[in-house]
Amino acid sequence: MRAEILTKQIKNLREGKGWSRKYMSEKLGIDVRTLKSYEEDSSKMRVDDLIRYTQIFQVSLEFLVEGTEISDEKLYQKLSKLSPKQKRAIMAVIDSY
Repeated sequence: MRAEILTKQIKNLREGKGWSRKYMSEKLGIDVRTLKSYEEDSSKMRVDDLIRYTQIFQVSLEFLVEGTEISDEKLYQKLSKLSPKQKRAIMAVIDSY
């Protein structure tokens, strides 16, 4: 189950940026075929590459493996779509913590 989530997460992060497998593999310093295999069966993924994913996308390992964290990028995307009034309301909630 976790391998399926990880496979989905790493592919979605790459595609969300609009990056090709070639570009992503260059950022990771791996062969494009290795990246393809990770996106099809992440159980073969090396720990070093997993750590590089967390650094490149600024997400936690928990987010990659369990899909339970909201990445800063996704949060920013959602916030940027809000109206000024909605943004002020969100800021009021954040400030209350």
